[in-house]
Amino acid sequence: RMCGWLAQAKPGLIVVCDEPDVAVRCKMAAPGALVAHRWVYQGDDSIAAMSPGQWAARFLPALPAGIAGYALNEPSGDWRAISQWCADVMSIAGAQHKPLIVGNFAVGNPPQAAIDAGDFDVLLKAFADWPLHRFGLHEYFQFNPTAEPFRVGRYKALKERAAKIGAYGVRFAVTEAGRDVAGAATDG
Repeated sequence: RMCGWLAQAKPGLIVVCDEPDVAVRCKMAAPGALVAHRWVYQGDDSIAAMSPGQWAARFLPALPAGIAGYALNEPSGDWRAISQWCADVMSIAGAQHKPLIVGNFAVGNPPQAAIDAGDFDVLLKAFADWPLHRFGLHEYFQFNPTAEPFRVGRYKALKERAAKIGAYGVRFAVTEAGRDVAGAATDG
């Protein structure tokens, strides 16, 4: 039933957790969709859990053809180090012709001050070398997404920064989105 629904709904993006075979079935049902596979593991919100090489060695061999890998989930901390980690894992995956969605930053992140300070310049510039990858963001709103720029639309600030520093090829994917008033499961 799920595959039948996907074939009719024709979503732009599907994220599947921990089941690569289900990701492949989703891609077959919705061939026009970007399908990403996320491995959920302790520390997937931190670059300290694994180096880029360790992450690639653990997850890229199991990534099915035609499916994008989902690298990190809502990381925070040293933004420059996170930017470098993402750029490094993009390089490893890109050399293997395996697409990624990197970062998958929590709503309202990365912070405007970090973007303006150049903390994400390394990552933004990496997309020129590896255009098969995407920059992942989470876009939740409380009541009205057009009236909540501090929560929704972080990609605009990143696009502006990319243009300012001459980075090109940055593509975004909203890997989580919806209405979220209080973090409750029934909000969105």
